Amino acid sequence: MLLQLMFLSGLRISEAINLKWTDLNLKELSLNIYGKGAKERRVFITDDFIDILIKTKSDCPLIFNINGKKISPRSINKFLDDSYKEGIIKFPISTHVFRHSFATAMLENNADIRHIQKLLGHSSISTTEIYTKVAKSRKKLILDTYHPLKNKL
Repeated sequence: MLLQLMFLSGLRISEAINLKWTDLNLKELSLNIYGKGAKERRVFITDDFIDILIKTKSDCPLIFNINGKKISPRSINKFLDDSYKEGIIKFPISTHVFRHSFATAMLENNADIRHIQKLLGHSSISTTEIYTKVAKSRKKLILDTYHPLKNKL
């Protein structure tokens, strides 16, 4: 669920593992995020995801925990590494891939880069523009692969 939230919202791993139940706003379907540089922002999530999240609620103030204890970024990355080694996932990845995937998917679906900047919590648009290179290279790959004149381009 933690990884799913990161893909749905573009959260950094540190932001996701520090989420508390008090950060959840059920009326607005949002989470208050306290990010890098003590910046605060709001991200929105689906009501379906919130329903699933609520079913996991425990006495621990942290949304994501293991036996009431905070999860470390290292343990999540180890989980991903072990999943790759066990053949559960095909490629070695880190948690940051989910943030990149969120931004790239938004760009590929024509979201305005300034809105993506706000959703990711970037203070500078140039940081967000890094993701446009990924989106452009993906478009080129799709063109090279599927265009009827692919061998002539």
